[in-house]
Parts: sequence; structure tokens; C-alpha cells
Amino acid sequence: MKSAWFESGLLGIALAALSPAATSAQPVATSLQQLQSLGSDRTVTLTDASGRTFRGTIADVSEAWLCMQIGREWRCFEATDVDSVQARKEDSLANGALIGAAVGSGLTSLIFLDNECRDDPSCYAAVALYGGIGAAAGLIVDAFIHRSLVVYAAPSRRGAQLSVGPMGLRGVRLTVVF
Repeated sequence: MKSAWFESGLLGIALAALSPAATSAQPVATSLQQLQSLGSDRTVTLTDASGRTFRGTIADVSEAWLCMQIGREWRCFEATDVDSVQARKEDSLANGALIGAAVGSGLTSLIFLDNECRDDPSCYAAVALYGGIGAAAGLIVDAFIHRSLVVYAAPSRRGAQLSVGPMGLRGVRLTVVF
């Protein structure tokens, strides 16, 4: 009775840890004004129209310009000079710990397939021990994952382009770029 309860509980934890979580992805901002919701304490990376990147915090923003504090100085960019803004995605460490615990204890629970292990308390201790080791490993791996999300993308500045050219002796190459 106790073994069936433990196995079903372990299965429930494993399914919950491995099922896809609901995402709360926000759409990419299309105007600089929408970046005010990021706050002034969040570090962002701005890429200008010429491809240079600047890392700092948003100091002030409007429809026409964005000012960043980069170190001790302020730098303002016109909206036409801003190509994109990226922010680091904050990730909870709990999902890494849960997945690691599920893998560690799930693999160790395979020892219960041996009939002699079902009544042995050391088997339960081994599952708990390896579940803890798996949780620690998952937490460490998750701590090293850093992702940046594009939070602002400038509207496309170029229109559609069509180019037609020869392709060897027997064809025509047609390229359409948006």
C-alpha cells in the first residue's frame, strides 16, 4: 500500500516537472514609449542602426528618443537610430531543481523493479538522496543559462526588393527580400 502511494506520487511529480509550463511571453514593443514598462533598474542592450551595441539602463524614453545611462554618462538616441533593444530574461531556478529532482529520483526509483527492494528502507533513502543530488545539479545548470529577449524592434525601414538575374545558361534567378 505504501509502495503504490509512493510510486504514484513520484509519477505525479515527474509529470508535473516535465510538462511544458504556461508561458507569459510578451509581444515585442513597436514604439519606444512601450519600453517604459521595463523600469529604470533593468539593464538592456541597445543596437543602433549602424550595428553598434550599448549596454546600460533606460533613463528616459518617449516616442521620439530613448536615453540610457551607460556607466556615469547619459546617451540619448533618436527613434530612427534605434534598431533593437534586448533585455535579459529572468528565469526561476525552481524549474531546473524540479527537473533535476525528477530525473534523479525517477532513475533511482527503477530499483523498485527488483522485488527485494520494495520492503527495504535504504531503497527509499537512495531515491531521496539521488533526488536531492539531481535537484542540486538541475539548479546549477539552470543558474548558468542566460537568455536575452528582444523587447523592442524598429519597424522595417526598407521595402520589398526584387532582383532578377541569370542563373547559368538555362535559368533565371529571382530573389525577393522583405
